[in-house]
Amino acid sequence: WLDIYTEAIRKEYFIFRRGELPPHAYATSAAAFNGIQEGGPNQSILVSGESGAGKTETVKILMAHVAFIAAGDDQSVIQRILESNPLLETFGNAKTIRNDNSSRFGKFTELQFDGESRLVGSVSRTYLLEKSRVIFQTPGERNFHMFHQLLSAEDPELFRRLHLRSGQDLAYILGNSPNQVIEGKTDGERLGITIKALDLINVGEIERHHFFEIVAGILHFGQVRFGEKDGDGDKSAVENQQVVAPLGDLLGVSPKDIGDACVERTMVARDETYKVPLKAVEAMGAASGVAKELYSRLFDHLVKRINMSTSAPLDKVHRTIALLDIFGFEMFKVNSFEQMCINYANEKLQQKFTHDVFKTVQEEYEAEGISWQSIPFSDNEATLSLIEARMGIISVLNEECMRPMGNDEAFTSKLATIHDKHKDFSKPRFNARKSFTVRHYAGSVTYTADGFLEKNKDTLQDDLVVLLRSSSNELISSLFQDEEKPAAAADGPGRRKGGSFAQETVSTKFKSQLGKLMTTIGATSVQYVRCIKPNAVKSKQVFTMQMVVEQLRCAGVIEAIRISRAGFPNKVVHKEFLNRFGVLAPNLTAQGHAPISPGKSAENQASFSACKSVLEHILPGREDQYEIGRTRLYFKAGILEELEGRRAEVLQKSAVVIQRYARGTRERRRFLAMKASLISLQSCARMLSSRLAFLRVRVDIIRLQSCQRARVSRAATWQLRRYIRARTIQSSWRMASARHRFVEQRAAAVYLQAWARMNIAKTGYITALQEAKEQAKMENQLAALQKRLDDEAVSRAKMEEENQALQDRLLAGKAAPTDAATPAQPGGQSIVVDQSILDESSQMLEFLQKENAKVKDENARLHRDIAKLQREAAHLRQSADTAEATMKVLSQHAKALAQAHMKLQSAKEESDSNIKKSVLKEERLAEELQMKHAMYIAEVNARIQDREVMGQMVGMAESDPNCPDELVFKLRDLLERSAQTGMVEDERGGDSTKGAAGYKRMATMFKGLFD
Repeated sequence: WLDIYTEAIRKEYFIFRRGELPPHAYATSAAAFNGIQEGGPNQSILVSGESGAGKTETVKILMAHVAFIAAGDDQSVIQRILESNPLLETFGNAKTIRNDNSSRFGKFTELQFDGESRLVGSVSRTYLLEKSRVIFQTPGERNFHMFHQLLSAEDPELFRRLHLRSGQDLAYILGNSPNQVIEGKTDGERLGITIKALDLINVGEIERHHFFEIVAGILHFGQVRFGEKDGDGDKSAVENQQVVAPLGDLLGVSPKDIGDACVERTMVARDETYKVPLKAVEAMGAASGVAKELYSRLFDHLVKRINMSTSAPLDKVHRTIALLDIFGFEMFKVNSFEQMCINYANEKLQQKFTHDVFKTVQEEYEAEGISWQSIPFSDNEATLSLIEARMGIISVLNEECMRPMGNDEAFTSKLATIHDKHKDFSKPRFNARKSFTVRHYAGSVTYTADGFLEKNKDTLQDDLVVLLRSSSNELISSLFQDEEKPAAAADGPGRRKGGSFAQETVSTKFKSQLGKLMTTIGATSVQYVRCIKPNAVKSKQVFTMQMVVEQLRCAGVIEAIRISRAGFPNKVVHKEFLNRFGVLAPNLTAQGHAPISPGKSAENQASFSACKSVLEHILPGREDQYEIGRTRLYFKAGILEELEGRRAEVLQKSAVVIQRYARGTRERRRFLAMKASLISLQSCARMLSSRLAFLRVRVDIIRLQSCQRARVSRAATWQLRRYIRARTIQSSWRMASARHRFVEQRAAAVYLQAWARMNIAKTGYITALQEAKEQAKMENQLAALQKRLDDEAVSRAKMEEENQALQDRLLAGKAAPTDAATPAQPGGQSIVVDQSILDESSQMLEFLQKENAKVKDENARLHRDIAKLQREAAHLRQSADTAEATMKVLSQHAKALAQAHMKLQSAKEESDSNIKKSVLKEERLAEELQMKHAMYIAEVNARIQDREVMGQMVGMAESDPNCPDELVFKLRDLLERSAQTGMVEDERGGDSTKGAAGYKRMATMFKGLFD
């Protein structure tokens, strides 16, 4: 950058000053802002030049300067407006052979201002994005910056989600280098700037990821390869199915559906629908077409989001300044459909420039009625008619697109037949079948018609459109919603053809957009900025003169200079001329002149006569150097600058005279101020001497008064201290007595509480002890009975065992045979014994049965006793629970009594505190009464002393022969009034001794008397 865009220079052009500063881009933006600020029409600045001349940077410079001048309170709006430009460059600019940051689209930005000329918003419109660059770039060039920035990302997770790999070979990307630096920044650094800019226009993380998915999906489209299906050349199939899966994931559609939509199309014939297979070349074209269209619609969506973020409500917009950054004139070795559209746009802009500079000037000369010679200039009306007329190039191209068998060769043949006699159309000597030459204002360009029809149709497979419309990716689905219905165009209506969706042709839409653009520009006040490229090697050190001159010629600048020199380059309104240059003829303009009112011819005639008189006076004998029109004056080159110089000399001389008078006035004011200061100083000196004499007397009087007051104050202070000490002793004695009574009362209360608690606890303890003893006794009895019962049970069990044994023996004896032979007499004895045993056993059994019955009776009785004891134990437990509840109630009652005692004690303390406060208040009132009594006595004594002093002052005044009689009279009058009222009063009748300020007022009174 040169040092012509510094902050200091930008501030110099903050206010528009015509002729005072050299030409500059800032002067253009300042002039446009001055136009809307003064209530003029909307402004527009057209920036033109060939590729690489700096149009985009110039627009950014102009926009930044306008924002600097018209900055309002909301800086966030200005930030969004300025940051939206780099965002559009990311998606719409690319590196070309001629320019590292070439705009591959046209942009028309309207800056919006409110009624106070503050910048409140902006709206952008774009034209003819170079979609073909998405799928093809010439060697040495790159795709759009967004693709390279995305491939330079350093986030592995992002690459994984987008199914990309670092260093991957991509069909749509040529010359990708992550470290390549463009304008001082790498693609990775620019990606961070892009993400911040998207956040600034409120594009959230989810939508931003959808942006990246679409860009990555376009790259994956380029990786899909098509070949013949089963050796049939009329059918095609996807050769690398592994690429289609990530493509479907990114676009939110089924991989199979997107593969099928590329290799076949749906045909509708009456009520029948059937599929038609596509050749491999046609399938590749369908994939490339949807990739281009997807990126184009993404770019349009981005422009809408930017406008939503930066535009202001219509009711707030009062004026606009439009900035047009559009492609410059292009002429390459091979020029295609894009170059024809770009050069067509430049022809329209050149026509506007010609009309503004040449035709408008000549029409103005005729309207003003000045004598002038017709100046010939080149007009491109014939070239524009060749392109956009009824049977022009666009019309013939649209007609050929409508034909079922239309082709590029037939298109060029029709052009040659229709425009064979046109002066701006010709056929080249070589490759005449598919090329034609158009003579533009900047030179003749030969266009190669290969691909003209296909690019003009810009068709999409209907199957692909329907598929993308149903995408799960919300952004992609929204891009293909509300598809425009084919509308009849002027030169060729869109229609359904063979299952492909043919919209309004590209050339027709571009022609319509260009017409609206020229209408919008025509309603504004236009200013032009021509950007010149100094060399073709992108170096700031090289200046190629021939290349610069050729650009000036192509831009019409040289022709404009020639016209300007031949005519009257400078013009001034009558009123402005008289107001500005009337100082050169003060004798003529001193009589005044009527203001200009276009509706009143008499006033116009008066201003015409005044201007003529002034010019004859300041430019005698040079009538050929200017012309006087009906409302304006016209000057040859250099005349207006000469008048400006002479005006500056006159104004300088007048400024010297004004400065002389101003300095004289300033010095006289300074002298008068010094004189007034000296007089004031003298009066102050006299006043000071008199005041010193008065102060000496006043000091003596004050000293006497202070001694008397000190003696009275000491006595009062001694009395007050004695009173305070006595009161302190009394309060201490009362406090000790009250504390002693409180301690005794508290001790007695504590003793009573302890005795009460002891009686309550003692009664409860005795009751609980008796209940415990009874319970222990019952438990012992219960244990004894239980032991007895257990013993009886054991005895019973033992007796039953013995009984069972005897029964067993008895049964055994009965079972023995009675008829057995006995060997001898002893056998007979044993039988007798056994019989006796059996008899005894029977008796024992009866006895045991009786004992068993007794034991059962005893056991039943014991069970009854146990049940009775259990009931008594339950009754005792209930009594214990009742006693415990009674204890709890008594305890709560004791707590309530303690709380009541605490409340009584706090009430007693509060009563003692109130009594103490009353005693202190009574003591304080007594103290204040004594203080007022002492002050009253001191006041009376002070008044007596004041009367004595006043009498002495009257005596001094009467004995002094130099004392004025008026002063003596006033002193006597004051003395008489003090004798009547007992107080010394000042001249206003106020008490001069009331309070502490009385003595100050008395001193002021005496000072006034002595002065």
